Amino acid sequence: MPEEAVDTTLEVIDRIGQLTAHMQATVMSALFADEAKELTRTIALIFREKHSAILLTKQNAASVTDEFARRAQTTEYA
Repeated sequence: MPEEAVDTTLEVIDRIGQLTAHMQATVMSALFADEAKELTRTIALIFREKHSAILLTKQNAASVTDEFARRAQTTEYA
């Protein structure tokens, strides 16, 4: 898919996301017909995966920070 098409599709999806839930369903159905339901599921799945990855990254960062703080209090790293 050409880069312009990807950018346009993402812009459309962003704008649909700004609508009320009822309007989102109506617009997606009008634009994507029967594919709208599957598209919604796919977008939700991608969102969940990205959200989980972000949470995991934050947890890992907190773990590293905690470990550094513990070690910094020892004479080994003084």
